[in-house]
Amino acid sequence: MHKLTEEAFEKDLMQECKDRLGFELFDATYEIIGYDNSTFGRQTTEDVILSKNLKNTLVKLNPDLPQEAIDNAYYELTQDLSNKTPVAANQFIYEMLKNGVKVQFKDNNGIDTEDIVKVLDFNTPDNNEFLLIRQFKISGEHYNCRADLILFVNGLPLVFIELKATHKHIENAFFDN
Repeated sequence: MHKLTEEAFEKDLMQECKDRLGFELFDATYEIIGYDNSTFGRQTTEDVILSKNLKNTLVKLNPDLPQEAIDNAYYELTQDLSNKTPVAANQFIYEMLKNGVKVQFKDNNGIDTEDIVKVLDFNTPDNNEFLLIRQFKISGEHYNCRADLILFVNGLPLVFIELKATHKHIENAFFDN
């Protein structure tokens, strides 16, 4: 039995997520960023969406839609929401995750049409991609952090987990992240 440190708990939690839920696991401690061979396809640590994963999943979940529809949905999902309040931004993203992204595009006959691009497959969860990434570095305008664990679903960071040792104040985990 090992000493229960933050790192040991992270690794144990990751293993449980792999064994019980089938998540793919990655450790970003030594992530390569900004090159053609970058670990997660990120150009900078400001990129928090795994673009390649998201694009591939949108195509997979929407095989009958043209690339223009997929591109328009990708744009909607990755747009800058800093001009919205946090609540409005969350509601905007929630609606797209739950109901899909309403997009306009030209069909095969060149006629403007509308459709919904599915972002998550709620009916067949195995069609989704679940990546649990440890020590994922994020840089922003106001601060930088290295998240203990982030669960990416189809390339989107949906669950942020910050673990603290029992002797540390829980408020720090909240306010520092």
